[in-house]
Amino acid sequence: MYKYTQDMITLYQKIENKLSEKKVVFSIFGILILSFFSLILLLNILYPIYGDDWRYSFIGGTDVTERVTSFSDILQSQYCHYFGHGGRSVVHVLAESLLLINGYWMDILNSIAYIIFTYVIYKIANLNNKINMSLYFFINILIWFYQPSFGQTFLWITGSANYLWGTLIIISFLYFYCRAFISEQSENSISKDILFFLAGIIAGWTNENTVIGMIFIIFSLIIYLKIKKIKTPRWMIYGVIGVLIGFIIMIIAPGNYIRYDSATIDNTLIKESKIIYYFTRTLPVIGEFYKIILPLVLIYLLILATYIHFEKNWNQKIVFLSFILCIAGIIADLAMIASPEFELRVLFGAITFYIIAIGLLYANIKINSMYLFTIKSILIIYSIINFVPLYTKGYKDVNNFSRIMKEREVIIDKQINKSDFEFVSDERFVPKTKFTMLYDMSPDPNAWDNFCYSRYHNIKSIKVK
Repeated sequence: MYKYTQDMITLYQKIENKLSEKKVVFSIFGILILSFFSLILLLNILYPIYGDDWRYSFIGGTDVTERVTSFSDILQSQYCHYFGHGGRSVVHVLAESLLLINGYWMDILNSIAYIIFTYVIYKIANLNNKINMSLYFFINILIWFYQPSFGQTFLWITGSANYLWGTLIIISFLYFYCRAFISEQSENSISKDILFFLAGIIAGWTNENTVIGMIFIIFSLIIYLKIKKIKTPRWMIYGVIGVLIGFIIMIIAPGNYIRYDSATIDNTLIKESKIIYYFTRTLPVIGEFYKIILPLVLIYLLILATYIHFEKNWNQKIVFLSFILCIAGIIADLAMIASPEFELRVLFGAITFYIIAIGLLYANIKINSMYLFTIKSILIIYSIINFVPLYTKGYKDVNNFSRIMKEREVIIDKQINKSDFEFVSDERFVPKTKFTMLYDMSPDPNAWDNFCYSRYHNIKSIKVK
């Protein structure tokens, strides 16, 4: 038995040495990235533009009459959007830019954004460590399994701009803070101060609840450095000032208050007492978060226990950073109590913080025993086995969604007088997975989505039975 164990350890060491060769590592890592890029690109190509995509293809303030045809149109549109609908100007500029490009380039850019997003998570988690292919693999697996509105945040262009692209900007900005915090090495310069101040404005002007989580993380890191009497890089202060300015610009947008009044116009409780109204929202917001986040919390605790148990000289900073990322996720969720609307996609940023926290601990567990190597191998095999049916079902659902939308377009294209065509669709799309939208258009031709679709395709009206 002893000889068998020794032989297995020797075999493990040979495998590790082979996999550690630079050419092998880069080749496998490149194949891994290319594989996930191909998987997401295929879905992006199939996924039709939908809902708000039709609306953002027109200049804001024109009542869906003038199409966006240039970047100057986008700036005009977002000026109207800021004063009439909301303050997320940065991500909506991205949304309208992607819709202006349209076609395959839009799909390719959105897929590249996904790959960069996963790679930035990987870079934060793997700070100061050698290439870790299994870490990148597990980051993708956690995203595909635990982001509850995958289609609405990665494939639907308006949703992707708001959540994928917006959170990408946030975590890219956070990466430099995390790197400086872990390494304690960062030089000051005036150019760096200006750069982080401006980048901070952009990062703070993206997504309300995720930015609140980011602000908590940055302040926590700065306070930790102050308590430990470690010199805080000057650019970190300028950066967070920029974030606060960007955040304020976003939340004071007049459009936010117009949309808030519109969403609560029929709510009698908020008119009686705002305190009671927000109190009644607390439990549903926490409850939805609890249902989604519980598996990730359990994974985090298991990884944390493994890290502390096997790493006798565990890094206090790593544990602290992972912990505040989890707290930031909770704060990002609680921020939604102030919003009159709560869609599961708003948890995107909070879940991203948890995935980074898990990855950070996993990356720092040294797989130097046959026991850990076996567990890791089993997890990889188990993940692949479960990922295949997840992707297959998602692909079929997206393909069906795409088919129905294309068939409607074929019918429209056959019409001689499109502007007089009153379209009645007999086939209704029913989502079966989280990879598509939650609903089809309404039987009411005057519903907002139906109206935007009619304008986008230049027909009189549409209703879906």
